[in-house]
Amino acid sequence: MMSRVAALFVVLWSVAAAAATLQGESSRRLAPRSAVHTSAQSKLYFDQQAAKTRRAEVERTLLLPGVELLEEVLKAQSGSGFGAGTSSKDKAKQLCAALREKGVIRMNHCIKDSTASSLKEHVLEEMESARALISSGQQPPRAMLNSEPERKSRTDFKLSLKRREAKDLKHPVADALCEMFGDSGSLRALYDSLLGPESELYDLGCMTTFPGSDRQTIHADFAYQSEPPMFAIFVALQDVTACMGPTVFLPRTNTAKDCNEWKSASTYDAYLHSKVPSDALLKRGDLVIYDPRTLHCGAANQEEGGSSRSLFNVGFLNPKVSGDFGYQGSLRAAYGNGKITFGRLTNSLRGYKSGGKKDPFDAYGNGLENN
Repeated sequence: MMSRVAALFVVLWSVAAAAATLQGESSRRLAPRSAVHTSAQSKLYFDQQAAKTRRAEVERTLLLPGVELLEEVLKAQSGSGFGAGTSSKDKAKQLCAALREKGVIRMNHCIKDSTASSLKEHVLEEMESARALISSGQQPPRAMLNSEPERKSRTDFKLSLKRREAKDLKHPVADALCEMFGDSGSLRALYDSLLGPESELYDLGCMTTFPGSDRQTIHADFAYQSEPPMFAIFVALQDVTACMGPTVFLPRTNTAKDCNEWKSASTYDAYLHSKVPSDALLKRGDLVIYDPRTLHCGAANQEEGGSSRSLFNVGFLNPKVSGDFGYQGSLRAAYGNGKITFGRLTNSLRGYKSGGKKDPFDAYGNGLENN
């Protein structure tokens, strides 16, 4: 008998086939009636989203009860307590090993509460400005968003490195990056060891969900390959509760074996039955670093008890890997194609202090190609 998830695969395939057929017929028979064509496309889009939501709910019921993703415990070289007596190089080595083994690790208190709050306020204001530019036709949606404009409850916003022109002269993006990757930043030693100065910036955005955002289907951001293509970071800009739809990870699924079992409809149910999900119930300023081959999804942000959940998203490509990854990073176009490497970013931050008056990224502009 066909499994529930396999049956849903058939539904999704049918929807996709219908989409292709209807789009073809629309272009032939209804080309002059653009409003009708747009309406048909919109209906197909929402039908596809509904099918994915049904599939995601089945996946949720198949998984074992979840646990909270906890901070990585380091082995102290001397003294006592969390990582006591351990050098930054030794800590980085342990964290690298844990990340490569588990596919995801949590680190607490990596940026200040005040920085996280300021960055969230900045993001929400900038998102409103971006929607106005898109609505007026001054910018195409993909210039500033890495998600479909139709999805009002989930927005993946591409951030500018340029200091906002305002009287307060705040620069929360630079402040957060400084606290993470500056000379004494919380992630500096780890990323020096993990990827090195030649790794390219691939993600610089903020993913925000609002109450009513549905659960995602379980997915990997990249197709499996032997070496992780990148390592990505999600920083919580507010406390993340269970009702707000935390990111759900399936640790230790960044392997070829897991990829094959997950993709096979014949083994999918049993595969999920064996997995204990880890929920990223983060506090403001905490973060997760993950290998995007690791299976994960965003849980539903509930209508009752939910609230806006913003995650600052930064990712760097692995210089050992090249080619088409099948995934477009959440990055403004003018920042791409190797223009900003980890080494260049850290050099730009040299001498900058969180809350500083200068703009360390002034040379990069706002990242929009026509500006």
